[in-house]
Amino acid sequence: RRLSEKGRNVFVNMNYSYGSSDNSGTDYSEINYYKTNKTDIRDLMTKNDNDNHSYRIMATYAEPIFKQQFLQVGYSYEHSFNKSNRRSYNMVDFTEGNDLDDFLDPELSKFAKNYYDNHEVNINLNTIREKYRLNVGFSVQSQRNKLEYEQGDHLVDTVRTVVNYTPTLDFRYQFNKQSFLRMMYRGNTRQPDIMDLLPIRDITNPLNIREGNPGLKPSYTNFFMAIYNAYFTKSQRSLNLHMFFQNTLNSVS
Repeated sequence: RRLSEKGRNVFVNMNYSYGSSDNSGTDYSEINYYKTNKTDIRDLMTKNDNDNHSYRIMATYAEPIFKQQFLQVGYSYEHSFNKSNRRSYNMVDFTEGNDLDDFLDPELSKFAKNYYDNHEVNINLNTIREKYRLNVGFSVQSQRNKLEYEQGDHLVDTVRTVVNYTPTLDFRYQFNKQSFLRMMYRGNTRQPDIMDLLPIRDITNPLNIREGNPGLKPSYTNFFMAIYNAYFTKSQRSLNLHMFFQNTLNSVS
C-alpha cells in the first residue's frame, strides 16, 4: 500500500504451502570385495513417506529520508515442518506368506521430524542520482531447528539455533545513454545441515559410507559481478563485458 508521502509505502504478504508424497522401490546388488574375497548380497524393498507444510509472514516499509534517497526495512517470520519416514526391508530370506515387518532393517531405516522457525530482518538504503544508482543492504536471519531422529539404536532429540547474515551492494553508473557500468556484491552465510553434524554412519550405500562431523563450521560465500555495456550508434555495434568472482570459505561438500 502506498501512503501519502511520495515514495513511502507498506507491503505485507502471507503464504502457506503443504505437500505429501509416498513412494516405494527395490534394490538388488552384489558387491565383491577383492581384498577380503567377500561377497555382499543386498535385496531391499524401501518405502518412503514424506509430509511437509510451511507458512510465511512478511512486511516491508519504505520511507524517503532525503531527496532521491529511500530507506527500506523488512521483517519476515517463517515456520516449516518436515516429516520423513523411510522403511527398508531385507528381502533375501523373504518368502510369500511372511510378515513383512519381521524383515525390517533398522540400520537402513530412518525416521525424522524437522521443525524450523526463521526470523529475518533486513535494511536497504537506495540512492538515486542523475548519473548513478546505489543500493546497500544488510540482512540478519535467526534460525531455530528442532530435530527428532531415529535410526537403529540412535535416538536424537536436539535443538540448534544459528544466525546467518547477508550484506549486499548494487551500483550502476550511467556514462551516457549508450553505456553503463554495473557492479554487484553479495555475501552469504550458510550453516551445515544438522544431519551433517551428527556422528551417525549412513550405510545406505556400502560403497559410499557417510558419517556426520560435529566440528563442521559455517561457510561464507563471496559473490562479485561487474557488467559494462556500450552501444556505438555510428557503427551500430555493441560491446558487452562481464566479470564474475566467487569463493567460499569453509566449504562443506
